[in-house]
Amino acid sequence: MSKRSKKAIVLVLLLSLMVAASWLYVKSQLDYTAHRDKLATIHQLHQASSRLVSDVLLVENGSVNNFDHIAQTEVRIEELLAGQADDDASRQLMFEVNEFLSIVSKIKASYAVYLNTVAYFPKSVLLLRDVLQKIKAKEELAILNNLERDILTYTLLGVNQTALNKEKIVGQLESLQQRIKLHNINARSLEMIVVRHGYVLLNYSGKLNALNARLLNNKVAESIQAVVDNYDDNFNESLRAAKSVRSGFYVVIFVLLYLSFILWHKQRDAMQKLSENTRDFSLALKTSKQNQFSVDVASKVVTLGKTYSEALGLGSKEYYLTIEEWESNLHPEDKVAVASLFHDCLTTGVDFNIEYRWKSRSGSWLWVSSVGRTIEFDAKGKPLRMAGVSVNVSERKANERVLRVIAESSPSVSGKKDVLRTIVKELAQAQGMKYALIAKINEVNHHMVDTIAIWAGDDFADNFSYPLDGTPCQNILSEGACVYPKGVQTLFPEDHILVDMGAVSYVGVPLRDSHNRVIGLLALLDVEPMVGSAQMKPLMLSLATRITMEIERKDVEQQLVQMAHYDVLTGLPNRALLSDRFLQAQAHSERVDTLLAVCFLDLDDFKPINDEYGHGVGDLLLKEVSTRLLDSIRRDDTVSRLGGDEFVLLIGEISTVEECELSLDRIIHALSMPYELSDGTLKVSASIGYSLIEGSSNELDALIRQADQAMYVAKTKGKNRYSRFDSESDHRAVKKQSELSKIRRALVAKEFCLYYQPKVNMRTGELYGAEALIRWLHPEKGVISPFGFLPVVDGNKMEIKIGDWVIAEGLQQLDDWQRDGIELELSINISSYHLLSHHFLSVLKQLLAKHPDVSPAKLQLEILESSVLGDIGAISEILESCRDELGVKIALDDFGTGYSSLTHLRQLPAGTVKIDRTFVRDILNDENDLAIVKAVVGLADSFKLDVIAEGVETVDQGLKLLQIGCDRAQGFGIAKPMPAMKMLSWIKSYQPNQKWLNLN
Repeated sequence: MSKRSKKAIVLVLLLSLMVAASWLYVKSQLDYTAHRDKLATIHQLHQASSRLVSDVLLVENGSVNNFDHIAQTEVRIEELLAGQADDDASRQLMFEVNEFLSIVSKIKASYAVYLNTVAYFPKSVLLLRDVLQKIKAKEELAILNNLERDILTYTLLGVNQTALNKEKIVGQLESLQQRIKLHNINARSLEMIVVRHGYVLLNYSGKLNALNARLLNNKVAESIQAVVDNYDDNFNESLRAAKSVRSGFYVVIFVLLYLSFILWHKQRDAMQKLSENTRDFSLALKTSKQNQFSVDVASKVVTLGKTYSEALGLGSKEYYLTIEEWESNLHPEDKVAVASLFHDCLTTGVDFNIEYRWKSRSGSWLWVSSVGRTIEFDAKGKPLRMAGVSVNVSERKANERVLRVIAESSPSVSGKKDVLRTIVKELAQAQGMKYALIAKINEVNHHMVDTIAIWAGDDFADNFSYPLDGTPCQNILSEGACVYPKGVQTLFPEDHILVDMGAVSYVGVPLRDSHNRVIGLLALLDVEPMVGSAQMKPLMLSLATRITMEIERKDVEQQLVQMAHYDVLTGLPNRALLSDRFLQAQAHSERVDTLLAVCFLDLDDFKPINDEYGHGVGDLLLKEVSTRLLDSIRRDDTVSRLGGDEFVLLIGEISTVEECELSLDRIIHALSMPYELSDGTLKVSASIGYSLIEGSSNELDALIRQADQAMYVAKTKGKNRYSRFDSESDHRAVKKQSELSKIRRALVAKEFCLYYQPKVNMRTGELYGAEALIRWLHPEKGVISPFGFLPVVDGNKMEIKIGDWVIAEGLQQLDDWQRDGIELELSINISSYHLLSHHFLSVLKQLLAKHPDVSPAKLQLEILESSVLGDIGAISEILESCRDELGVKIALDDFGTGYSSLTHLRQLPAGTVKIDRTFVRDILNDENDLAIVKAVVGLADSFKLDVIAEGVETVDQGLKLLQIGCDRAQGFGIAKPMPAMKMLSWIKSYQPNQKWLNLN
């Protein structure tokens, strides 16, 4: 072996050693396995973060019901993050990932609060609405209904999908709080819950939108790319160092250039392949998620992920199509907007964020939500590749359509449209079902339901009634919401409606009113098996609340119409409907040239029945009277109740007065028959006044007033009869009404006063009392005696008001006299009408209580003997209560005027009788008057009653009275009636008549 050969061998060995050393050195500087492992870790981190974004969006879209997968992904990300290097790029990556995880946590927390509030907000509104309906707070109910609609629209449709704004809804919340505080409504806790839920929905809706934007704009992908670039830079730096060492060896082993070249060539190929793999791997990280899509600008190819392809009906693998093919499947209404944004994203790099309809392979339109951006640019900044995530949101869009129906189906928005028909149509079309119906339980037969709105695929169907037995509707009403995805006819073979419709699937929910009572149902039916029924049921439950509100609103409208035109108790037409009926009857009477009678009917002695048996029995009696009236007239005639026991009848097509009165005879006879009620048998009669008219020259109000006047004439004639109106009576009534108005104004203006006439004991000279006599101090006519105005108020409520005023004024005068040291009794005249008024005893008791220092025994009530005729029992009972319970004295006035009897003296609890002035006036000249006075004095003495003569004008009259045993007297011979101040002066100067004293 030659030296050269040896040298060559040594050289080769040396070079081999040098080559080996250089190889070992390069190997020690370049660890390909570690580099690949780092890149693999980064790839997994990017996959996990992309999956986390998609999972969050799926939860918010309702495709996933919980955050379990999100939690697992978060743990995996934290595990991958733990193995990162401690360099600037890795620390920035850790910061972005932690920020990313923080956003996800906030979304989870906010979405949980948001979902909870969405679930409980309608319930709290329902509770508050129940409270407001009970207290009839209509304005607060209107604010609450508008608030519920606006908040659900704002939050469920999205901030940018509605014209509503947050400030308007906040204003409604504040208005609701103020209204409830203003009216002191006892619903503070419910109101605070509703308001709190309202603010939560508003705030968290906006907050979720902001967090979603931050989530989609996270910088995790950019940080991962920075780490990959850092890894490449470090690796390339190590590679450059190895090349420098290797270049030194190349100088020494120049002879092995070929071998070195082969080695370098192989190394270069390996590095280029590794760089290409790194770049492709980085791009793959951005498009690996199955729901993602990517677009290559150069090739104009759109790559759809596996899940995305399946959702669009394109198969279970990745699907490739050109941009033109992708755009050709866009909905015509969406194509321009989507294609324009797609083009802008590929040319200018703007974000691609839009919802649109895309035609699936089956030919149906799917709603797709796509969010993407350009992720790769060339050296000049021109976009090379776009990637993003697309989700099928067809189900959410269908739900939004139904929710929009809820928001837009209020009467104020839909105008005169039938809201319930609109709801069934939109619900069926949104859910892809052929039939939708709303039905109510029959009010008479609860085993039947009546449909009120039906959609039958192409048009609305006629409503019908059907029995519940053996139908799915029966299960809904008894068990709650029911879903039958298929085979519903097999499950309910007796339901012929299912057969007629060809129904295969069925879903239904009950309708509950504000008291949680089931009143009907909402159902969807289809001729195909049902898909997505699990999500359909909660949607229908939400819609059922709106339907129930509309049904209740219609019921209230019908009740209001009934209340506006009919009497609540009897169901007869009220005053408003009577006016309409009168115009119709009047026009008909004019056309056929006949008479029309307007009759005013009032029950006789109805008030005592109410007082004795109670208003419940009185109401039953009025209902029975109404029934008999309807049975007694012709179908075209009208019976109306004005109130109380007053009725108005319109009797048309009358030819003569006799024909009208024949009808009235029939009515009076029918009403006078006994009434068999729960509390026994009652009898009642009626008095009727009527007025006949011809043509259209009379107004209803005037005719009723005329008939009313005629009715009072019938009562004065003995009741249980009728009377026809005449103009002379009307003239007297108008005049009386005018005088009553003047008297009423005089009482308000305090133009009345009391005069006092002394009463003395002629035998002893004692001034023991006075009689109060009312006077009207008329501003123009001067002093008017009671005979000038009291007859006008006879039998009128003004008589009671004046009587109460006289008692009050008289008690005040007694109080004043007592403070002045004057002890007198005061007699006051009381009419039987006043005495029999409902509150006489209670008012008298209250007036006495206002003057505790005045003994009730100083007050004497004088009642005319003639006024007790016919009511002696009731009057006697009241007078006994005045005497025994209150301690008031009773006197019988005008005794001996021809109406008295021994029976009255025995039955009435009087302590004094007064001899009328007509007998006293001629006592000296007329033997008959003298005999009457002696008889009265004798009767009083027999019954141990005091007796007083009124109208004593001369001393001789007094002497004659003393001779026959009447010691007490009053009259002009003693003193004329005088005002209170003059009475006080008279008392101080009073001197007894000496002739009367000397008679003893």
